[in-house]
Amino acid sequence: MSSITERSRERGQTLPLFALAIVVLLGFAALAFDGGQMLLDRRTEQNTADAAALAGARYVPTSAAQARDEAMRIAYQNGFGAGPTFASSGVTATDGTVVTVKVPPGPESEFAGQAGYVEVQVGNTRPSIFGGVLGILNQRTGALATAANKLGAAANYSMIALDPDACMSAKFTGNATITVGGNIQVDSSSTCPQGAFNAVGNTEVTVSAPNGSIDVVGNARCQGSAICVPDASEGQPYLPDPLGLPPPGLPSLPADLAPILNPDGLDIPDGCPGGATAATAEEPATCAFTSNYAGSVWVLSAGYYPGGISVLAGTIFMKPGLYYIGGGGFTASGLDANLYSVSDAWALDTAPTTCTPTSFADCGGVLIYNTNDPSATSGATSVTDMQAILLNGSDSDINLYPIQNAGPYTNIVIFQDPSLPSDPSGDLVLNGSGSNLYVQGTVYLPAGSVKVNGEGDLGPFQIIANDFAISGSGNLSVAYNQDLVAQLIAVGLVE
Repeated sequence: MSSITERSRERGQTLPLFALAIVVLLGFAALAFDGGQMLLDRRTEQNTADAAALAGARYVPTSAAQARDEAMRIAYQNGFGAGPTFASSGVTATDGTVVTVKVPPGPESEFAGQAGYVEVQVGNTRPSIFGGVLGILNQRTGALATAANKLGAAANYSMIALDPDACMSAKFTGNATITVGGNIQVDSSSTCPQGAFNAVGNTEVTVSAPNGSIDVVGNARCQGSAICVPDASEGQPYLPDPLGLPPPGLPSLPADLAPILNPDGLDIPDGCPGGATAATAEEPATCAFTSNYAGSVWVLSAGYYPGGISVLAGTIFMKPGLYYIGGGGFTASGLDANLYSVSDAWALDTAPTTCTPTSFADCGGVLIYNTNDPSATSGATSVTDMQAILLNGSDSDINLYPIQNAGPYTNIVIFQDPSLPSDPSGDLVLNGSGSNLYVQGTVYLPAGSVKVNGEGDLGPFQIIANDFAISGSGNLSVAYNQDLVAQLIAVGLVE
């Protein structure tokens, strides 16, 4: 009888032991399933936060609001957040996800409050799979990423042709030894007989940089008596526009012209600031120094020039800053024309020194931005439409130094609007010998054509353009100085 009772007791103990075992098994299941799902959620959230931070970082230098919206848009495309605009930042979506974007980062980031950074937090709350057995009804996960957008190193290139498919997008002609201080990059994948890179005639193209290269995505041709040192390398990787800069903001109209030397008592030219018919955005006119102004000396201030600038005579000193050309182009050409960039502190009664890498004190720095004037009502299309920049050092003495302390525009001397059509005859034309034509810094025409014709030393100079053509005689030197060319924007994750 006792044995039967003992077996009954054993059977009576089995049920609670089984129940306990079920709880333990569900606990392990919760750890396995819910824990595994949390790891998967965490990885997805981190990938989304990283992508959103990188996307937003591109716009940090120009617009914090745009940076936030772009980060929110990328997060929303990846299934996180309540909407694709910053208005939904920090708002929990119906699926439990939430995205918060901060420019600059908040206290959660080690880069809290620092300019040039964007922080993205991605979080998710979802019901537990088995965790409810243990009283854990919801699982909460999250990830944080911080990306930086700050000025980085210079691109080690003297010349970059960005056109992806043009024949002869980089062309060298003439009877010259053309020495280039930095590398040459040609993005065109063209396999035309002339090559995407083309050197013809008695031209010798030499990249003097240590381990320098001529990199071409498509075909390269050194034809006739042309020599390329080193040999151009075909089939090289495509290099996208390394700057990708937006247009600068529209400045105000410039201060009135100031004469330094005006022996004939000439009036300020019509179309120029302070002239009888000074240009406005609605009624643009070219600020033109005609042959009548030979022998006179004037000071130009930075600002908005709705109808462009033309210097055919006289000596013009350009004070530092942005010269926003709203149509009509920019010309300096003439036997009696001289053009110099000078600093604010420069003594106007002294001749400017040549701006060399060891003598910058008097050089100032200018950025000539070339576009058109969409607000003009005069109908004078000759001055409202974008026209070429012509710097003719064969006749004129031209010495320009690039703008300084201007964020991503620092060390750019000429920048053309990439949204407007290019002029096949040349959007920027540089003619002349190095003794008269000395242009330093980066010329940036991502959708434009650059033509260079001359000899001598053009100074520390970089071309980033849709296409370019270089023609020389004698010896033409295009020096490279990493401190005098545009600095790349480094976008990357830092946290």
